[in-house]
Order: sequence, then C-alpha cells, then structure tokens
Amino acid sequence: MGVEIAGTDEVTQWMDISGSGVKMTSTDTASRPQSVVDTVSGEAAVRFDGLSSVLKSESGIDLRQGSTDVTIFTVVRPEAGQVEHATIFSHDHRTTPQDGYTLQQHTGAPGRFIFAWRSNNSSFAGNTLGTQTETGVPQIISAHKDGTDHRMWVNGVEGHAETVAATMLSLPGRFAVGGTIDATDRYLNGDILEIRVYNRALATLEREQVEAELISRYNLNDVDADGIEDAWERQYFGSLERDGTADADGDGQTDLMEYLAGTNPWPEAGVNSGLQLWLRADMGVEIAGTDEVTQWMDISGSGIKLTQSDAASRPQ
Repeated sequence: MGVEIAGTDEVTQWMDISGSGVKMTSTDTASRPQSVVDTVSGEAAVRFDGLSSVLKSESGIDLRQGSTDVTIFTVVRPEAGQVEHATIFSHDHRTTPQDGYTLQQHTGAPGRFIFAWRSNNSSFAGNTLGTQTETGVPQIISAHKDGTDHRMWVNGVEGHAETVAATMLSLPGRFAVGGTIDATDRYLNGDILEIRVYNRALATLEREQVEAELISRYNLNDVDADGIEDAWERQYFGSLERDGTADADGDGQTDLMEYLAGTNPWPEAGVNSGLQLWLRADMGVEIAGTDEVTQWMDISGSGIKLTQSDAASRPQ
C-alpha cells in the first residue's frame, strides 16, 4: 500500500498510511529501491541494494509529538554482506544536530541490529547490545523505549533489555528508509515489507497483538516450510538452518517428530528441575573454516545461543 512505481519496478514514493501524511520519495533514478514480491508471504516488499538506494521524507516531521517514549515494528529480510552501520530506517540521524532515532546494524556485529536515539546533545542511548537477526528470511524486529526501559524482540522473542536514560531529544527532522538522510555508507541490503512507529510505549498485550497480526499476514510461523514452527527451531537450534530430518540427540526421533510430540530434541539431563543452561561440546556446536566454533547452543531448552562473528576470536 502507498507505493508508487516507475520504469522497471522502481519505487518513486512510499506513502505513510497512518494518516500522519509522511511521504518517502526518491527523485534520483540511481537511488530508487525496487518493488518486489516476497517469496515467503507473497506480499509486496521494497528491496534496497546496500549500495545507494534509499527513500527520504521531503521535509522535517515530528513523529513523537512531544513524547519521550516510542514503539517501533518493522518486517525486514536482511541479506548477508551488510555494511557496518546498515540502516533500516532513521529519523534525522546523521544530520546536524543528530536528533531522533535509528534502527541499524551494530558496530562490528553482522546481523545484530540496535534501536538507538540521541538522549542529549552528546550521547546516544540504546546502542549497547541490540538483537540478532537472520539473513535471507523475513522477520519482525520490534523495539520500545518505555521511560528508562529499552527492549527489543525478533518475532516476539525478546533479544535485548537494558535500563536507559529517560530523555530523548525531540525536534522535527527528516525520515529515511533503507539508509540515512546524508550518510553515503549506511545503506541496507535487503527487503522491507512494513514499518510502524508509535509515539508511546505499547502495553505488552498491544505489542503482542501487533506482532501476531504481522506474523499471520507475512506467514512468519514457518518461513523455511519444513513443518516446524520457527520459534521452536530458534529456541532449540538457534537458527532455521535445519530441515527437520536430523536427529539431534540420536534417539531415533527426527527433529520434526520431536516437535510434533512436544519433546526436547536434545537429551534429557539427569536432573531437569531448575536447569537453565547446558552446554556440551559434542552437541549444539557449529563449525566453520578450520574447526572454528561459530556457535555453541544451549541444549537445556532455554534458547541461549553463544556466537562469535569475528574469525580472529573464534575458539577451535
């Protein structure tokens, strides 16, 4: 909705449908993203090339209307090979005086996105950790600032929580999607299907209602179509790379069979009560290169995933 196309599926305008009247445009043909169809949901998406494509509001807008709290949702399919600060959207970020907020990839952490904002004239807040995403699949990134509480979720699963300063600078500024207003090194490589911005912290039930609506609309329960709910796969395996045919604990039951039976695909501990973390060197370990450990997955069912994206810092 709200997308205008010219030439070979070039997006010239993306119109906000909330009623706020925000219009994102690109007059430069070399910087226009593409209109595509998402292969998982069959819904329309806007594809950004990671090189130059970006959409920007024509003038300054005040999305917060005096509020210092905010809740954001975006349905995005990030691809591999992002530039360091790849930006999904930004509100007057990287311009003088750099007010507003940004949803962008964390420094030195491929696939990990932060929702950060200027808390005063010299400091950013919300930029310490962020939440991990997956490449090549659509997902919902949600975030809120509720007073001093800052949290982020991916498909409704919390991936970040911290205490922040209650302040948030608020001046009308331009809004950009797929990059920033003036930086030439922060373009997103991937598809954006939807963005919502609220000028308040939604209650938990409200947030969950929006996430459920988006999961249903974009068919995000099983994006890899292996018959296993994605949330279950992420909880036990940390990603969607398994296809359901493997047998994680060697008990003769495939991952799909364990999912359908509602059982843990990893082995049972002698004492399960109170078990929150279980790491075994012979299970849940993913390896790349010359025996470099890229991930060690907790097998207790708590969903804890230890990763290392820096090749120089990976154990063997």
